[in-house]
Amino acid sequence: MTQIVFLGAGSVVFARQLTADLLRFDDLPRITLVLHDIDADRLRVARETAEQVSARLGRPIDLVATLDRREALRGANFVINMMQVGGIDATRIDLELPARAGLRQTIGDTTGVGGVFRALRTFPVLSAIAAGNHTETKMAAVLGRDRQALSWPLGVLVDAGFVVRDDDALRQRRPAYRIAEPIVRFQHVVTRRDLARFEERRATEAWADAQARFATHVLGPHFEDLARNWTIGYASEQTTGGRLARVGATQVNDPAGRSQAEVDIVGIRAGASPKVGLLGEAKFRTEPTGVGVLAHLERARDLLTARVAVEDDVKLLVFSASGFDRGLLIAAHGRSDVELVDLDRLYVGE
Repeated sequence: MTQIVFLGAGSVVFARQLTADLLRFDDLPRITLVLHDIDADRLRVARETAEQVSARLGRPIDLVATLDRREALRGANFVINMMQVGGIDATRIDLELPARAGLRQTIGDTTGVGGVFRALRTFPVLSAIAAGNHTETKMAAVLGRDRQALSWPLGVLVDAGFVVRDDDALRQRRPAYRIAEPIVRFQHVVTRRDLARFEERRATEAWADAQARFATHVLGPHFEDLARNWTIGYASEQTTGGRLARVGATQVNDPAGRSQAEVDIVGIRAGASPKVGLLGEAKFRTEPTGVGVLAHLERARDLLTARVAVEDDVKLLVFSASGFDRGLLIAAHGRSDVELVDLDRLYVGE
């Protein structure tokens, strides 16, 4: 059965009219209509309205209403976005500002000057995040905006479920942002960056040139997220070295190298005195992962020991999508503090 998702279904008038338009197609088979919004009251009204439209037109549909965006998108064949970054105040500007220049619009949300304004509020932030600028400071630099000016659009995108805020596992007020859906990252990193060639049906060469961007900005972040979820939700305590209270990522300052080292997975032990009990790296590469990743984790462990509470027997986990080379296998052999996790172990289990 075809599943159609309305994101931002709390826009009741639009949702009602769009539902009616869909159901007036006689050749459209029975559908599952999934309504999503972050406002429970508006979502309830949207569902009741859709039920009324279905009954009035004599076209039965399967209705699902959910506040969970990931649940709404699961199994979707088509997704229609009706969310509005900035709310009614921003929309008022979309209409009033052009009107001062004598340009009046009936709606002004998806086309025309108002549509351009709306896109300008949303796309730059999504593009900056998709390009690997995950902190507020980096995004502000790319966009040429003050860091404080990003608080509102980022907050709206997080609340709507387009963007995920990940707090640093060890440092407060140092969040990182990432686009929630890989398909949206794909649009900004791959398709949008080379739209002319895709539209000219030169997709084969465009796709070949996009492989590095795709691996770095789409597959890599997704694999890191999978590794964190596996560590906190599916790995045995034997693998993690004990029960974990939470898992995140962090950046470690390296004064000697005058640099920062990113650590993909940081596990905080449960207990009265939380300590770092696990460090991990997740690598999505075409070639097997080498011993350099283990050396990176050992260096991060030594740096962290000097400034935060770290377990004496901290576990080091290396995740790889393409297996491990001979050097890493030899280095890890016989070490109880090192765990190598390949795709079989990640997906099949312990």
